[in-house]
Amino acid sequence: MNQGKYADAEPPFREALDGNRRKLGDAHPSTLNSINNLAFLLDTQGKYADAERLYREALDGRRRELGDAHPDTLMTINNLALLLEKQGKYDEAAINFELAASGYDKVFGPNHEKTRRARVNAADAQRMRACHQCCAIV
Repeated sequence: MNQGKYADAEPPFREALDGNRRKLGDAHPSTLNSINNLAFLLDTQGKYADAERLYREALDGRRRELGDAHPDTLMTINNLALLLEKQGKYDEAAINFELAASGYDKVFGPNHEKTRRARVNAADAQRMRACHQCCAIV
């Protein structure tokens, strides 16, 4: 995947996910990692609807199995927020960026790069929402 051959990477990612689901079950951390990874891959290919569905599945599972404050859960919240922002869903993106930032703050502290980046992303999403609202009025 690091070589930019995203379409070539999709079948092995799907096979890994299917194998993890079969052998480990839907709730196993390795399965949840596979779901998140496939979502990320689909996101990079512009397959936003499929990526969003998988991010939400990974997020639900990680919240249930790992808790809201686990770094993997927070990463999925942030990934989902980035995807929502790409789709122009700025309100939901900002909410998720704030959730990620709040969680990162508790886990890593307020000055950690992940915390700061999530806060900046939340502000950007709010600014984009305001821009689009202004443009819609004009």
